[in-house]
Amino acid sequence: MLWKTIFWTLSYAEYEEGYSHAKVVRDFTEGNKGVVSFSYNGIRETLSYTPVRGTDWLLTYLVRESVIREQIDSVSDTIIRRSLIQSILTALVLAAIFGFLFVQMRKNARLTLEKETIETENRIKHLEMEQRIALQEQLIRQQEQKEQQDKMITALASDYRSVYYVDLDKDEAVCYLSDGSFAEAPSVGDRFPYLRDFTAFGHNHVAENYREGYFRFIQPDRIREELLKQLIEMKGAEIRHAENGRIATELFAQSEPGHYDAVLMDVRMPEMDGLEATAAIRALDRLDAATVPIIALTANAFDEDVQRSLQAGMNAHLSKPVEPEHLYQTPEELIWEAEHSKENA
Repeated sequence: MLWKTIFWTLSYAEYEEGYSHAKVVRDFTEGNKGVVSFSYNGIRETLSYTPVRGTDWLLTYLVRESVIREQIDSVSDTIIRRSLIQSILTALVLAAIFGFLFVQMRKNARLTLEKETIETENRIKHLEMEQRIALQEQLIRQQEQKEQQDKMITALASDYRSVYYVDLDKDEAVCYLSDGSFAEAPSVGDRFPYLRDFTAFGHNHVAENYREGYFRFIQPDRIREELLKQLIEMKGAEIRHAENGRIATELFAQSEPGHYDAVLMDVRMPEMDGLEATAAIRALDRLDAATVPIIALTANAFDEDVQRSLQAGMNAHLSKPVEPEHLYQTPEELIWEAEHSKENA
């Protein structure tokens, strides 16, 4: 009787595609398992039925989708509200953490800046102190050099009729002893342009047959060469002097391989300068042309001058006036390196 009531009720339902009232009646009559979806009075429902073993009963479940939807919507609303509250709380926590970190970063940055400022001030003070000490040491050395110079000149004065101290870099001379044999002779303590006055002296007081040699002798570059030659010979080295880069290249090309241990190359020379001469030596077809140490001698000490020397094939760069310890140390180190490289080759 209950089934007939259900069947009668279901006859007024609107079934979804694939389902029908006849199929439901047949399944119930034959005791088959099944499921059917339909709309009744505008409400979507799903009927599920399963036979109970050992009986002629059917266990049925009727699910109204509107009820499920309401429950799902309720659960969804609850989840959304909770998620929104959690998101707000998370945002507040993150904002608090960010604010704390921002304050700490600003504090650390201020402390770091204060520390760097103090360190910079200390470095500046330390640098100023070092500069003062270096200046004092330089003044002491200059005073010692002047005292030694005065002593040397005083000793020479007993053997010479006139004595002058010449600063070739400044083209300045100081008279320490004057014989007064000619009217324009400087007095003791006078300072005057070196090359100008010595050249005038040559024109006025040196015999014509000696005049050319005298003019060559007083040239600053010639004096530097002679002083440099004497400094090197004091260490027991043998010197072969070339007047220009062309002659230097020819001397090296005509020598036996390994004859020259090192080359001191003046950058400024007539006919062929030191850079061209170095490149020409390096291009020679002989083993020692690539390995012989070549050291630049020049009054230019700028970085670009050093780079040009090295690019031309030179091994080192010495600026004039050359300190004796550098003049000795640099060739010795380069010669040792060249010989050591040959042994390991």
